[in-house]
Amino acid sequence: MFANPKSAAGLIILGIFVLVAIFAPLIAPYDPTAQHLDHTLEPPSWQFPLGTTHIGEDVFSQIIYGTRGVLVVGFLATITSWADKELKAYRHVDLAPGAEETVELEVPVADCTIVDATGARIVEPGAFELLIGSSSRDEDLRSVSFTVAAA
Repeated sequence: MFANPKSAAGLIILGIFVLVAIFAPLIAPYDPTAQHLDHTLEPPSWQFPLGTTHIGEDVFSQIIYGTRGVLVVGFLATITSWADKELKAYRHVDLAPGAEETVELEVPVADCTIVDATGARIVEPGAFELLIGSSSRDEDLRSVSFTVAAA
């Protein structure tokens, strides 16, 4: 993952956000909900780096503390969502332009599982679609359907 510059950059950015969230009380100059009524709607300054709101709250402090909520929502969205497309098997085949080849690929039943409410992997009967292609772009993929019968 660190060999890929984009992945490394993403991890560094995520790491910075995590550190900002953890150390928010040390980084933020003010309590994000503290009202400075004598400093309402101020433009950015040394005292308030990003200015203040209509009730005198420091915008910079609000952003610093806001990283906590953003990370929690991002984490929850990640763990509760399931990818529509997953790479389950890969086989590289080189073909000359216009050439055709039949390729056999086994998809284990374990790769056709879903996770139920208890966290157990179960095979649910129904139709499945195997996507085949050189790219993850839909227009470049071919599909093969198959059915898993009820046991």
